[in-house]
Amino acid sequence: ALPMNATKLQKLQLLQDIMATGDEGCKQFCKDELAKLIKPKAATPAPAPTSDADPPAPTTTGADPPAPTTRGADPPAATTRGADPPAPTTRGAVPPAPNAPTFDDVSAKMGWSSPATPRMVEAPGTPSPATPGSAITTPGSAKTTPGSASDGLVQGSAPLYNRKNAAMFLNRLKGNPKRMQALPDDLAKLVRDEDSKSKAIDLIVAAGGDENELVGQWTASSISVGTDKEKGKMKPLTEQELIGKYGAVNAAKVMEEKRKAGLEVDDPNCKGLKLYLHNEWQREWTRGTEERSSFTASGEVRAGDAANVAQILSVPRRALTGPGQDDEDNVDMEEDPKPLPNKKPKKARKNEASGKEKDEDGETEPEAPRVEKLTPLDKAADLRGRALSKANHAGSMRKQLKGVSYATECLKEMTNFEQEFQAIYDQVDKLISELVHDDGVYLPIATRYLDIAKRYERPSKVANSLIRAAKATPKDPTAPKGSAKAKSKKRKAAEGA
Repeated sequence: ALPMNATKLQKLQLLQDIMATGDEGCKQFCKDELAKLIKPKAATPAPAPTSDADPPAPTTTGADPPAPTTRGADPPAATTRGADPPAPTTRGAVPPAPNAPTFDDVSAKMGWSSPATPRMVEAPGTPSPATPGSAITTPGSAKTTPGSASDGLVQGSAPLYNRKNAAMFLNRLKGNPKRMQALPDDLAKLVRDEDSKSKAIDLIVAAGGDENELVGQWTASSISVGTDKEKGKMKPLTEQELIGKYGAVNAAKVMEEKRKAGLEVDDPNCKGLKLYLHNEWQREWTRGTEERSSFTASGEVRAGDAANVAQILSVPRRALTGPGQDDEDNVDMEEDPKPLPNKKPKKARKNEASGKEKDEDGETEPEAPRVEKLTPLDKAADLRGRALSKANHAGSMRKQLKGVSYATECLKEMTNFEQEFQAIYDQVDKLISELVHDDGVYLPIATRYLDIAKRYERPSKVANSLIRAAKATPKDPTAPKGSAKAKSKKRKAAEGA
């Protein structure tokens, strides 16, 4: 009898030993037992499919099943590592925030930001020093007083003045006849000349966008100019031409000199003949006058003498009549008033960011006034005004497109845009009447306005083109003359009735 607690391997070994040594009856018994042992193994493949990856497991029979469970326990560890992705997703949820419209972005696009903010010329907040390299500075540019920029430039924005701002300033200057008349003639000529546009922009950048500074940097003098030029070129001459030019005796000397200098060449028109490279030169001397204008002014602004400084630096009052004009003959200067008792001069210190330096008297230049922060109601009023302007513009386009037969689709677009801008106006107007002082309330409205305004740009240009095309269409030549007057009389008669 086989022991009941023997393993399958031990039973197989024991049966093989009995078959090797036993008789026929023992062999038959061993075969039956082997068949019993083999049948369960044939039946066990059923659980094997449940773990297709377990074929290696049977090789390590009983010990490996825990191992798979151990490996099976790893997936939770993997899920623990896989739990890290939620952390990135949490961090990944942050990137949409910069892409989403924030209040700073909307304020920048609407022009509500402070002049010290590098990305905008205006933004709420205290002006901060300019970032190095954030502004384009021209070497040798004149020092400008912060806040003196004209033509709508924000005070204190001199460090941010670049060529783009200068180009816009130049276009506005050209479009203003009064300001052009106030400029010196030669400077006005430079501003109008398209070929000198780059030079004019350089001057405006150097002046920091200040019109008075621009005039001050322009040089005025009348000087005498003379030029003396010499031009020379080599011309091939024949022997007969040299004889006719110098005579027979001197021509022989010239030809000998040309041979020694290597200036004798073969005549390409006839073999055997020679040509002599003769130096022909001419001298030009011209004389004329050249006018330049120059005026520079410097000084400090104190209480009581602002009117005198305005007389000196004002463009209309400053007429450059010639070189070396003495200012004291034309302007009566008052004595410098004493400083007020309660206002002591501050300690002078150098500040490269703001351009302050200690002057000769040991006093600092006046500080630029700070731009006050806009309140939510100020921003709302600005948004309401812009929405109303756009609505009126779209309405005007819509009325003009009614008479254009081929502008049906554009007419629909103008009507929709007018309604959208009008809806924004009504919504903001209601919030202002309720005195809502919350930036968060106006943020989505301003974002929607910017989106509509961006979509409105192209249709408005198309509508404008259609209106121009309709106005440029020639009148029907077959229409009877005076028909327009007759229609006008009928309309007036109908209105009078």
